[in-house]
Amino acid sequence: MNYDFTPPFLRQIKCNSSQIHIIQLQVLVISIFGIHLSIQQQISGCDTRPADVIFLLDSSGSVGGNFNTEKQFIVNFTQAVHIGPSKVQVGVVRYAFNAATEISLNDYSSEGPLRQAINNIPYIPGGTNTDSALRYIFYNGFTFQEGDRSSVPNFLVVITDGFSYNVDATIKEANRLHQHMTVYAIGVGNSIDINELSHIATNRNHMFTVPDYNALHTLQTELHPIACNGMQTTTPPTVQTDSCSSSPCVHGRCFHDSSSYVCICQTGYNGKNCDKDVCSSAPCQNGGKCYMNGADYVCVCNNGYFGKNCQTAPTQAPGMCRFFVTFVAKTSIVNILGKVDKKLDKHV
Repeated sequence: MNYDFTPPFLRQIKCNSSQIHIIQLQVLVISIFGIHLSIQQQISGCDTRPADVIFLLDSSGSVGGNFNTEKQFIVNFTQAVHIGPSKVQVGVVRYAFNAATEISLNDYSSEGPLRQAINNIPYIPGGTNTDSALRYIFYNGFTFQEGDRSSVPNFLVVITDGFSYNVDATIKEANRLHQHMTVYAIGVGNSIDINELSHIATNRNHMFTVPDYNALHTLQTELHPIACNGMQTTTPPTVQTDSCSSSPCVHGRCFHDSSSYVCICQTGYNGKNCDKDVCSSAPCQNGGKCYMNGADYVCVCNNGYFGKNCQTAPTQAPGMCRFFVTFVAKTSIVNILGKVDKKLDKHV
C-alpha cells in the first residue's frame, strides 16, 4: 500500500517538476524565516532596554569541541536583542587557567561584526580557575575603559561544565560581584558543583543547569530579564560615574562615592589611588627581601635578622636566644684561642 504524505493544500495542485521545486523552495524559506522569528519572539511582549552584558566563557580542557556551541549560545543571544552603544552591549571573557578579554563591551556597535568576532574566539584549553576569572571580571570587566555605562545595569553570564580549584575563593569572589551586578550561572553536564554554582549566581532564580552543551539553546528564554524593561533586576552599580571617568585608580577599581570616589586596590598596592607599591620604599632592612601580601608586605630576612622590617640583629634577641647566641660566640672565641695556644706550645 502506498501512502501519500503530501500536505492536503498541495494535493489539489497539479504542476510540473519546475513548479514543485518552486513550492519546495517557498516552504523552505517559510521554515527558515520561522526559525528566525522564534529567536526574535523571545523578547516579544517587552521593550528591549539598554544593558551591559559580559559572558564568561569556560575554555577548560573538558569543553573540547563544545566550545563552538558555547559561542553559538552567545550569538543566539545577540540575535534576540538590539545591539548598539545606546542599546545592549555584549562583551566576552574566556577563562581556563587564566582569564582574558576577547571582546570588550564597546568593541562593536552592530550585530554583524559582533557575531563574527564571537565566532572567531579561539579555544585555548586549560584548568578551571573560576575564582581567578571572577576576580578578573571585578577589576577588568565592567570598567569605563572597557565601555561600561554608569547608568546601565550590568549582567554577567557564567558558563561552566566543571567545578573550580578553590571553591571557597570562588564563593568569596562571587559575593563581591553580587554587590555590583546581576550574575547568571549556567552549569553544563554532570561534573558541576551545584552548591558552588548556586553561590556564583546572584540567587537561585539566576542559576540554571542543562544535561549537555546541545541543550544550551533551551536557556535563551531564561535570559529575558537582561533585555526586557519592567523585569526585576539588582540596582545598577554606581561604578565609573563622572568621578571615576578619569580612571584615578592606577592599580585598582574605582567606585563612585557621593561626589568623590573610592579605590579598591589590587594585591600589593595601597594609597587613595592605589598608586603606591608597598615594596617600593624598600622597607626590608639588612638585606631582607620584600614581598607583596595583600595591601601590606612581608619581609624575608637574611643572616639571622628578624622583625617586621628585618631590623633586629641576632645578638639583640631577648632571653635564652641572646644567651645562646652569646654562648656560641664565646665558645667559638675560646676554641680559636685554644688552637692558637697549642700552636705556640709546639714552637716553645
